[in-house]
Parts: sequence; C-alpha cells; structure tokens
Amino acid sequence: GATPNGWRRCSKQEYQYPRFKGEVSPKIHSFKTEKEASSLLKKYAFKVGADEVGVAEIEPSDIYKGRKVNGKYAIVLGQRMLWRKFQEVPSNESAIECLRVYFSLGEVVIQLADHIRSLGYECKVEHPIGDSDVLHIPLALKAGFGELGRHGSIIQPKMGPLFRVGSVITDLPLAIDHPIDA
Repeated sequence: GATPNGWRRCSKQEYQYPRFKGEVSPKIHSFKTEKEASSLLKKYAFKVGADEVGVAEIEPSDIYKGRKVNGKYAIVLGQRMLWRKFQEVPSNESAIECLRVYFSLGEVVIQLADHIRSLGYECKVEHPIGDSDVLHIPLALKAGFGELGRHGSIIQPKMGPLFRVGSVITDLPLAIDHPIDA
C-alpha cells in the first residue's frame, strides 16, 4: 500500500530478494585484461546509479564468522544519502532517506549482478541491508572508498560519511583497487 507521504511500501523480501539469483549465460564474454573487466563493470555500475565503485579481493577477515563465500572479488558499490535529510536525527525524514537509499542501492547491486550473469559469470548479491556474508566496511576501505572515521564509518572524499554500501561477489577475474589516503 501507499504510505501517507506517497512512498509505496515495498520490502526487500517481497520485491528484491527473488531477484538476487538469475540465469548465468552459457556464453562467456572474454575480456582482454582484468583492468578492462573492472573498468567496464564500473562504468555499468555508475550508469545504473552507483555513486562510487571499487573492487577488492576478499580475504578470510572480510567474511562473517560461520559464513562461506565462493567468490574471490567484491565489487563494492556506494550510493549517497541526501545531507539535508539528516539535519535532525533521529527523525522520520532521516529514516525514510536511509530506507530509500538501501532500496535504491539494492536495485543497483541487483542490476550489476544481472549484468555479470549476462556475461557468463556466476555472482552473488550482497544487499546493503541484507543478511550479508561479507563485511562491507573493510571491503569498501580496500576498494578505495575513503578512510575509517573515529565513529566507525568510512569518510569518503566526495560523500563524507553519508552513503550506504552493497557488493556483488564474483570469480570473474578483476583488477583490484587499493586503499586511499583521503
């Protein structure tokens, strides 16, 4: 149904979760280099709505205890939240903005995963608000998003701390990014 402010109620469980998985094309796209593969996937992610994209190699310390990850790489995606919505926290306005970005970034993550599958590679959606197998903050730091602030959040040079992160896990050979000195 519709909420009083016009937002349509639509949960990740009902709408996005069924789209986490999809058919992998039997035809595998060949890339000339890992750098080319990373570049093309980043361009696609920006095109579908990411504000930041980086690639990190997954290490055991990036995985939640008791979880298993089959892919070698995390394509980390970030999307900004609107600063003006956080002038009073907690508030309905700030809560709605968080949920809006979680949903919107979820769509970006799902679209990138669909694109990777269309290229003939397996991948796994790590939704920004979901039951992730990986730790998004350490992966985003390794992928060059910014530096860790004292508050435990990443400070990104353009978005500050007001953004959310999701990932796509894959074995598609990719060139990795590196931490930055912001």
